[in-house]
Amino acid sequence: MTSRAFIYLPKKLFELSPPGGGRFYTKLQDAFAARGWNVAIRQRYSIHAGPEYDAPGVHFVHQGLVRQPRVFNTAIAYIAPFWYVDPRGVFGESSIGDMVFDAAAEDTADARAFFERLARRNIGRRLTKYPQPGVSPDIPQGCIAVFLQGPSQPVERAQHCSEALMVERIAAASNGVPVIIKQHPRNHDPATLNAVARIKDRHPNVTLIDAHVHDMLAACRVTCSISSAVSLEGMMHGKPAILFGKTDFHHIAQTVKAAGDVRAALDSATRSAPPFAAYLHWFLQKQCINMGREGWFDRILARVGASQ
Repeated sequence: MTSRAFIYLPKKLFELSPPGGGRFYTKLQDAFAARGWNVAIRQRYSIHAGPEYDAPGVHFVHQGLVRQPRVFNTAIAYIAPFWYVDPRGVFGESSIGDMVFDAAAEDTADARAFFERLARRNIGRRLTKYPQPGVSPDIPQGCIAVFLQGPSQPVERAQHCSEALMVERIAAASNGVPVIIKQHPRNHDPATLNAVARIKDRHPNVTLIDAHVHDMLAACRVTCSISSAVSLEGMMHGKPAILFGKTDFHHIAQTVKAAGDVRAALDSATRSAPPFAAYLHWFLQKQCINMGREGWFDRILARVGASQ
């Protein structure tokens, strides 16, 4: 009997030609077909559960949070070319968040080589997810860099406080250290920006800035966000992260849930020297699927086999 695989995409991706846009999902479809599987791409109607996911076969749900047998939730894992193929969810809901990171268990040479390749590719080529300004204004060295994400379902699920409240708390705890804030390149929230403008009036060390992400990361002492991929990118620059939401890359970051925790988190983050190379190797290379590495499909098949 021929094995079956189903790929579920939201309407905007399903209607592309080819469905999914010709990258990860086309490669996944082609790889299964080459092994003799029957593959179907369908429109996704639920990210949580559904009877369609009970059909015999293995199911891949774009940005899903499905927790059913033989279902894997898929999405780009913050930084290309790494992807989730996860049985619990993506981002803050992925299974990685519940795992234990042990830096001592990582091969130091492998982790360092991986980290250097990652930094050369992303920092050296100034790569990030969204288009950035070509020239950045002057950025104060040793600043606190805050990255807004705007409203979205993943951010709203993750956040321990609103972005406006996050900025308010950081400004109050900054002790005059420059706080530079970058709004999301595409996802703007007028209410948050209005709140930031009022905060700037009370705190002259707070600035809203339009700068390249990598210039901000090079200059800052710490990154702050609800759950932004930029905080993970900051680790390539050796910059610690403070997170104001639930993430699956919290293991070497500071996570803030209450207003009184911000000052302590800033102090702790700037004093610590987390094992960035070991962590990024563990998180991206081991827990996610590196689509730029040979054997990516065998790793997916291993996960499928383990779920049977």
